[in-house]
Amino acid sequence: MKFRRILACVNDGLLAIRIQNILRANGLSPDIASHPIQSDEAGRYDIVVIHESYRITDLYGFTENIVTRKNIPVVFLSSNPAGAILRRLSSYPGFMLADEMKMDSELPVILVMYDKYLEKNKALENENRKAKSKIANGKLFQQCKEYLISTGMSEDEAHKKILKTAMDEKIGKYDAALKILQKKTK
Repeated sequence: MKFRRILACVNDGLLAIRIQNILRANGLSPDIASHPIQSDEAGRYDIVVIHESYRITDLYGFTENIVTRKNIPVVFLSSNPAGAILRRLSSYPGFMLADEMKMDSELPVILVMYDKYLEKNKALENENRKAKSKIANGKLFQQCKEYLISTGMSEDEAHKKILKTAMDEKIGKYDAALKILQKKTK
């Protein structure tokens, strides 16, 4: 798992030990907060595990703020997850609700699944960035061809000129197109 910094917010000492043991069994070493913290402090962590008994003014507002404004994933442990007040946050990908009675099995699975979600999301972002770059490069190439055509070349000659410039200068065809367009503006 890629989570390096985990914060567990829990007041019950036995529950804190239980959560710590579950996470350590999965190679993770959480910090335990038994005192109220600011949502800004939570920003130092990759993921936050909060038990419903955590004593803080407006626990639900605190949790909602971490999930929606700070973009920090939260696993909320509840003895009654079906009736939890925070069910409205279930539409956020960074919020996971777990049953306290099943946390020995649910917490490790949630962390693994969320880790996979983050990996997939990162891969999709990279794919999206590449697609946008390809579109931008295609527009640049087309713009260069249009410029060369406006100087009296045929489309085929313009295309060959860009490729020849790329070969002569040992650069990519998109860099060659950019270079030709930059010469035009000088």
